[in-house]
Amino acid sequence: MIIIDILIILISYFIPWCSGYLLLSLLDRKNILAFGYKFFSAFLLGGGILTYEMFLIGVLGQKEVLSNFLALNLFNLIFLESLLYFLRKKIIYFSIVQIRGKLSKIWMSFQQMEKLDKILASILLLSILFRVGMGVWQISISPSYDFDTWNNWNLRAKVIFMEQKIPLDKETGFFLGGGIRSYPMNNVLWKVWTASMLGKWDDQKINSFSVVFYLILLGLFYNSFTIHFNRRFKILGTYLLSGIPFLFFHSWVSYADLQVSVYLFFTAAALINFLNTKKDTYLHLSALGLFFTLWTKNEGLVLASSSLLLFGLIALITKAWKIRDFIIFWLAAGLISLPWLAFRSANNLGALSGDDSAFKFVFNQNFFNDWFSKIFWQSHFNFIWWLAFFVLLFKFRLIVKNFKLKYLFLFLMILFAVYNSVFLFTDQSWGMNALPRSMLHLIPLAMFALIEFLAVYFSAIYLKPKN
Repeated sequence: MIIIDILIILISYFIPWCSGYLLLSLLDRKNILAFGYKFFSAFLLGGGILTYEMFLIGVLGQKEVLSNFLALNLFNLIFLESLLYFLRKKIIYFSIVQIRGKLSKIWMSFQQMEKLDKILASILLLSILFRVGMGVWQISISPSYDFDTWNNWNLRAKVIFMEQKIPLDKETGFFLGGGIRSYPMNNVLWKVWTASMLGKWDDQKINSFSVVFYLILLGLFYNSFTIHFNRRFKILGTYLLSGIPFLFFHSWVSYADLQVSVYLFFTAAALINFLNTKKDTYLHLSALGLFFTLWTKNEGLVLASSSLLLFGLIALITKAWKIRDFIIFWLAAGLISLPWLAFRSANNLGALSGDDSAFKFVFNQNFFNDWFSKIFWQSHFNFIWWLAFFVLLFKFRLIVKNFKLKYLFLFLMILFAVYNSVFLFTDQSWGMNALPRSMLHLIPLAMFALIEFLAVYFSAIYLKPKN
């Protein structure tokens, strides 16, 4: 029975993954995306599209049942395959021969590595396997309890699953499933889809979502570097990033922080790649990523979007981003987000912590020491912020001279400032206990920037002419 449940869960991930892969193939007209990047990005897109469609049919009064979900997936596949045929004259399908060919190519690539690279890659894979095993074990013994039954959104998903609909009566405590009603529904509705595939509610199996997203994060991180990027630096960065679940409990339970950090990294990395290469595919992916970031958590709407706007204005001033592309980016993200934003507005859903949209600008001087301690001493991955600021301080000239590094660090610092301004300069500082968890959202991008810096720094040393 357990084997059957595991097989069903794998199928529940594979179906929307196919839609995501087809969408990536449609957007990638010039075939610039590597297979590894498309493989790990496909679920981000396919899963997000499915949950958004589930929300839309729920608002229109349709039942949240498996037959409707399968119909949505079938529609996505037929629609995307049709577009691929008419626009690119191709049909994409998967066969045993193709899968075997991809696996053989990966194995050949491994065999062609230098001996040290093979050892490092093996250590990385073994460590990830061990962490995944420990993650599965932790999920299996960590039930939902007390207020976390609402805050980790499992109970919201269970209400929708049992009721077979999205509750839309604002007078009850179960509006949108209950709990904090302003929270977006990407995480919630994915759990509804998984439970519907299983035919039952099972916390442990449904929460395996966290393990899958952990693997997607690592795979996406590794494949977001350019093809010719130094492999050892990629392995080093992926190994360091893989420590997140051990050091941060919330990333293994069913909160959405790990999920939103993946979407935010996807958005940022795609945008930086667009500015660096001027290839439209990355611009479109970044716009999609921004939508899914705000569809996953309120920080996406309030903090990530405002950071991107500020970053974009600076990029416009410095002529790194053309006005036309800037408008396309925001127009695309805005049009996709419109139904959700309109629903939020019509139902007066808050945009900040909890269900509160009101805040005041203040300087929380009394909280400064506590904030500094949590960011630079107590929080998990605090070494990243020390490294980032020391690198900026002592290697500022090298960073500014490199286009990609300059805008990577600029975006990272804007995100850092905006995220922390909520705690330091508004009356929302009561959520100081959530600060380390919120900063988790920025860790993948921070690690990405530091590994890019190391590659540039050591290349500069190697190429430096000898006296």
